[in-house]
Amino acid sequence: MQNERCCLCKKDIMSICTAASESEQKNCKFYEKSSFSDRCMYFVFEEYCDCLDAQLATQQPTQSDYIWI
Repeated sequence: MQNERCCLCKKDIMSICTAASESEQKNCKFYEKSSFSDRCMYFVFEEYCDCLDAQLATQQPTQSDYIWI
């Protein structure tokens, strides 16, 4: 079984990190470890995602956005 990493950034007025814990952040494909703690360096103010690449990925259409006819 392959452990697939996904983007945990959710587009809103501000980009929200949807990880439930610091250890779950490691499952985000844009995860970069902070140099001063065991959390993502893009996790800001205990809620926001400050990763531009993750924010751009939330704007890309997914298969569920398409209507199949």
